[in-house]
Amino acid sequence: MFTTKSGAGFPAARWALGAQAAVVPAILVFCQSPAPGEAALYLPLHAASQAQSVAWTRNHGGRLLGRGPLPGSLLIQAEASGLALAAAADGALLLSVPNPLCGASAPSDKPVYR
Repeated sequence: MFTTKSGAGFPAARWALGAQAAVVPAILVFCQSPAPGEAALYLPLHAASQAQSVAWTRNHGGRLLGRGPLPGSLLIQAEASGLALAAAADGALLLSVPNPLCGASAPSDKPVYR
C-alpha cells in the first residue's frame, strides 16, 4: 500500500488542481456569455437590489426585458460584446438565455398565411 508522510504533499499536483479550479469556471462563464443582441440573465452574486441591477444594465448599454427568476436578477438584451467580463468584474454573472425561454417564439418552417 502506498502511503505518504502527513503534511508532505505534491506541490505541483496541488498547484495544478488549484489552476483547474480557477480555469474551469472561467471557461464556463465565457462559453455562456451572450452574443450582442441576444437575451441574457444578469445574476448578481452578492446581495444587490433590483435598482442596482437595473443601473448596471443601463450603464453597460443593455436593454431591460424583465425580472429574472432569482432575487435581484434581470433578463436583459446585451447590446455590446464583452459584457460577461464586465459583469464578472462587478460581482455578477451574465449568462446567455435561449429566446424561447424569454417569451420569444422560435423560428418556424411553417408558411405564413396572410
